[in-house]
Amino acid sequence: MDEHTDDLRASRYVIYVRKSTDDPQKQVRSIDDQISECEELAKRLDLHVIGKPIRDDKSAKKPNRREKFKEMIERGEINGIVAWHPDRLARNMMEGGQIIQLIDDGKLLDLKFVSFPFTNDANGKMMLGISFALSKHYSDKLSADVRRGNMNALKEGKSSGSYKAGYLRDNETGFYHPEPVNFAIMQKAWQMRLEGARESRIVTEINVDGYRRVLKGKTVRQRREQEMTMQKLNSYFTDPIYYGILEQRGQPIDLTELYEFETMVTKEEWERVQRMKRSHGKEKVKYDFPFRDIVYCAECKKLRTIGASRGRGKKQIKKVYYRCDTKGCPERGKSVRGLPVSEAISGLIHSIQIEKIDKAELAIALTASIAMMQKGIASQLKDLKTKRTKAETELKDMAKRKIKQTFTKNEQTAYEEETERLRKVIDGYDTQIKPLEATRLFSSVDVEGFLNTLKVASEDYDEVTHDVKDTIAKIFILNLFVAKGDVASISLKTPFDEFILHPLVLNGGRGWS
Repeated sequence: MDEHTDDLRASRYVIYVRKSTDDPQKQVRSIDDQISECEELAKRLDLHVIGKPIRDDKSAKKPNRREKFKEMIERGEINGIVAWHPDRLARNMMEGGQIIQLIDDGKLLDLKFVSFPFTNDANGKMMLGISFALSKHYSDKLSADVRRGNMNALKEGKSSGSYKAGYLRDNETGFYHPEPVNFAIMQKAWQMRLEGARESRIVTEINVDGYRRVLKGKTVRQRREQEMTMQKLNSYFTDPIYYGILEQRGQPIDLTELYEFETMVTKEEWERVQRMKRSHGKEKVKYDFPFRDIVYCAECKKLRTIGASRGRGKKQIKKVYYRCDTKGCPERGKSVRGLPVSEAISGLIHSIQIEKIDKAELAIALTASIAMMQKGIASQLKDLKTKRTKAETELKDMAKRKIKQTFTKNEQTAYEEETERLRKVIDGYDTQIKPLEATRLFSSVDVEGFLNTLKVASEDYDEVTHDVKDTIAKIFILNLFVAKGDVASISLKTPFDEFILHPLVLNGGRGWS
């Protein structure tokens, strides 16, 4: 670690540790390992650490989800943080920007990382900002790889495993086949509904006929049966799988074209039931408006509420607006239209000063961050493969015991349930391992490629879709303040405040404001 001058030396540090995701099985570094290494670093550097380590169990991929993190950076009792790596503090640009803003404001004087160098100067903040950006890139790429793998399986007619009344899902192929008893009972339910029977009567009759869904626990004792309910039947009657269409993640797949899937009703019959169920209420339309998390009121400094006025068509957006709803604020109830916000951001993106970036410093930052990500991927893969091998060994041992002894009926049931559980566990590990093995980070630092990406973002910004504009804007902008019907100022994230020249930039780079 580089030495700091006395005026930048923090006097009150806190150790912050966070697990990798909300799933404890996906750890890159365990919580206890992080604490041990952070405490060792603090002791070696003679840092004054106050209180117990802050353990966070929430993901850092999306902002405003970690209450402990928010409390830590807002309470003002500390001026230094010790963590294992910058990605423990943030995997999103909004909270990464908050950390850098606290350093700029002097509220945080120092950050110490076990596996990343940091100095409280322009170069150090630039490297930290790039590390946050690359951590977000890795997280987004991994999510995209997982979605791509799931979509490829879906194209082959393989379901992710959601229960469909009357069908059993084959764990090996992912295909649905008729369930011996419930298939005929559900077929009867559809026929009754087509003949005009009320759903309450259908539920009563099919339960009398013996409809049961078996909920399988890890042991025989946890196994239980569930009858049909009005709510569940209502949901099943809207599922197109009963005429052969599997819908997942908004994608329809015709199962009848992929294998010998047995339908319960025709498409025409299914549509007749939908017409019988259709309400006359107004359709609710959800919108994902651009720049949701960066537009603030210049008077009260609170996030503005985003909404839209509609045109004649239900789904036609006429005007987007950003309204202040803070009590006591002079801007309360007043709105700023989306057009001046969009134009201000467009002007800022087009003013990016690529030539102001020091390529040597950029190369150092990229090299350090990429090396840490590669190390993290390798560690994560090793952990997942170890757990998969353990589950696979347990499954093989069960099969060997089955050969050597005769099971009672209850023991056989318990064996089948435990076998199915272990197979699902192994499938789950395979689902996590595959995208990680396919992940390929840069084999070498591509400074020119990084700069070219910034250049393309600047030149093509006006031509891309609204969701892409939103993503690009949030890479650069920390906060955008509006009041009196217009944009008042813009606060940029480090290191972009060093090379973006724009009249609305607040606390911009050297030589301007």
